[in-house]
Amino acid sequence: MRSSQSVERLLAQGWQQHQNGALAEAEALYRHLLQQQPHHPDALHLLGVLLHQSGRSPAAIPLLRQAIGQRPDNWVYYHNLGEAYRVLGRWHEAMLCFQAALRMQPQAAESYSSLGATLQAQGQLAAACQCYHQALRLRPDLVAAHINLGTLYEAQGQLAAAAAHYAQALHLQPQAAEAHFNLANVLRAQGKKAEALAHYRTALRLRPGWLDVYNNLGMLLKEEGQLEAARACYEQALHLEPGAAELHSNLGVVLKDLRQFEAAIHHYREALRLQPALVEAHANLGNVYKELGDYEAAVRHYRQALAQRPHWSEVLCNLGHAYQALGQFAEAHQSYARALACRPDYVEAHISEALLLLVQGRLEEGWEGYEWRLRLDAGRLQAFPFVPWQGERFERGTLVVSAEQGLGDELLFASCLPDALERTGHLVLECDPRLAPLLARSLPRVTVVGQGRHHTGWTKRLPAGTRHCPAGSLPRWLRPTLEAFFPQRLRLRAAPNQIRRWRSWLAGLGPGLKVGVLWRSLRQRAQQGHYAPVGQWQRLWALEGIWWVSLQYDGGKEELEALGETRVVVPELDVWGDLEGVAGLLAGLDLVVGPETALVQLGGALGRRVWCVVAYPGSWPQLGTGGMPWWEGVRYWVAPGPGRWEELFSAMAQELTQLAQQAAGSATAPAAATQHD
Repeated sequence: MRSSQSVERLLAQGWQQHQNGALAEAEALYRHLLQQQPHHPDALHLLGVLLHQSGRSPAAIPLLRQAIGQRPDNWVYYHNLGEAYRVLGRWHEAMLCFQAALRMQPQAAESYSSLGATLQAQGQLAAACQCYHQALRLRPDLVAAHINLGTLYEAQGQLAAAAAHYAQALHLQPQAAEAHFNLANVLRAQGKKAEALAHYRTALRLRPGWLDVYNNLGMLLKEEGQLEAARACYEQALHLEPGAAELHSNLGVVLKDLRQFEAAIHHYREALRLQPALVEAHANLGNVYKELGDYEAAVRHYRQALAQRPHWSEVLCNLGHAYQALGQFAEAHQSYARALACRPDYVEAHISEALLLLVQGRLEEGWEGYEWRLRLDAGRLQAFPFVPWQGERFERGTLVVSAEQGLGDELLFASCLPDALERTGHLVLECDPRLAPLLARSLPRVTVVGQGRHHTGWTKRLPAGTRHCPAGSLPRWLRPTLEAFFPQRLRLRAAPNQIRRWRSWLAGLGPGLKVGVLWRSLRQRAQQGHYAPVGQWQRLWALEGIWWVSLQYDGGKEELEALGETRVVVPELDVWGDLEGVAGLLAGLDLVVGPETALVQLGGALGRRVWCVVAYPGSWPQLGTGGMPWWEGVRYWVAPGPGRWEELFSAMAQELTQLAQQAAGSATAPAAATQHD
């Protein structure tokens, strides 16, 4: 049997290694000592603490209990046994240990802090808060108590108070990785993204391989639009822990935003293989398939997500969108209703339900529900503190119509302006600056303000008694039925000098049908399944007797060059910024063809012939008609099923060929008549 001196030497050596972080060496020394003296209380205790610190709490508990059996009056032993129980979620046993420690040592601030954390984990927040404050009264420099109190305030939404305690913890212990991580989470929630990034990175430097930090850092990088950095973050984390299902799912989200859909699907499926109950992965798979236009697959995955979380309002709403795209309107209505039952104030679901009613031609119900959109930008309405207009006549007053949504929506709603003008003495229209000259020329009795939506000081000069109507609310009062759309009274007028300029340019191309074309929109990256592949458009561009003129916002020149495509002419025109020039060009074209974009609406408003190419039936501006009640010249071409573009483009090619032949015949008719004479 070894002497007490040699045993104490082994214990001291083990403790030294333990303090230096050499846990394997310390463990070997503790175990060697216990071979000599199996009931040595300090060795049992320290080995138990070491096992707990290295993630082996279940193995630590018997050792700590043996230590207490040897020395039942040591409060530290009880405290550390409580910590092991707490990590394992054995709350009642942990609480008993901390309470025992405090009976022996009422000044044990650490035990108050840990007892508070145990109470907090059980939802006893008031009692937990009392414990934390007692701990800090005893020891104002106790880092753990500041961190724990910070987590409590964070859980209660008191972010400023939480940040203050995390910051105090870091003042006391700058190397406290947990405080850096928690403070980063709070700063992120407060919108202080740059500061949050710095603290996440510090936490990783102090504790490399901490997966929670990688996860949250990746999410923040994604929120900041740093997609490649977010991707690298998740990939690095997965290199450390390939079996982390949540990391696979979050990487899938980033890859989806990078438009790498197949890779995203792979990681979602890997997440589900590792953790079949990971409901977020099913929901995210549904989102990818919806964007790809595979609505049946989207429905399957949304339903699987809802089987586990039936009251998930966002997924119910997305399920409704997928059903709507499939033309299953009853199921879509049911999905929106379920979403609203779960969350009655869910604006997106209210708007989706309203648009579906409009798709079905149920105009009065649809327009009423469409008013929910105003809640998305309630602050905007504060710039127009006037009496709401509800369609009434007041011939001596002023009506101000405020702009909202996108350019295409402004054009749709502008079709109501002649009717609104009849019901008021003076109409003031706010619009996109790019539209102002067109609208002012076409509606000479309307005062057009095109200063941009961030400049609303002009509203203060409006007379007393002014009434206000957001542009999107005009149809509610002026278009309650389909019959109210006719006769169409607004036709935009392009500038004469622009008409002359572009007719001369088009004539210079040579004889043939002149067709303006868009093959993608600015939203294509966000809704890939809604737009035909460029290869289908190339079939049309190969047709004889047609001059194709690009109407892409960016001209599409680089894309056309990459395709080796020379059959589409790119005009020297800023399609995005110069709508005066665009209107002049459209006025000279025989036809405009493209997906549902603002330029399609502009062509309709100018009275041009327009073909609108869409992936599925039920675009809301059709209002259940199959056509376009807003503009008579717009015709819809609808794919017969998801991804079935081949049939649609074949039919379009056939009709375009006929139009080209007719144009060629018209061009040669005078000469032929002269020869006949």
